[in-house]
Amino acid sequence: SEFTPGECLNREFAAAMAAKGMYDPSQFAEGGLAPNMKHDCGLGGGTQYYTRQPVSPPKTPDYGAACPPLRLKTSCNDFECPVQCQLGDWEGWSACSKSCDGGMKRRVRPITVYPQYGGE
Repeated sequence: SEFTPGECLNREFAAAMAAKGMYDPSQFAEGGLAPNMKHDCGLGGGTQYYTRQPVSPPKTPDYGAACPPLRLKTSCNDFECPVQCQLGDWEGWSACSKSCDGGMKRRVRPITVYPQYGGE
């Protein structure tokens, strides 16, 4: 049968699951995974299991070829998380651009964190 990819998991959560012999997160977390169980991005990546079901069990332990693995473990989402732009506090108003007849004032907000890795 074909391998089915699982979700990309937090490494600690994946290790806790594997210690209990579970490789499908739905066995471990009823009602879905909590956000801290998933790994969406970050250096080092998460853990992803690919699982499949045996096509047929061996007839006896002494005959037939050994079954190929039923699960594979890989690293996943090993990239920097997006960093969103952050703005500082508004600065004070500038002086008026004209002494009369419709001048303009302006004020600015500094960028304190520039966007990176696909952030906006």
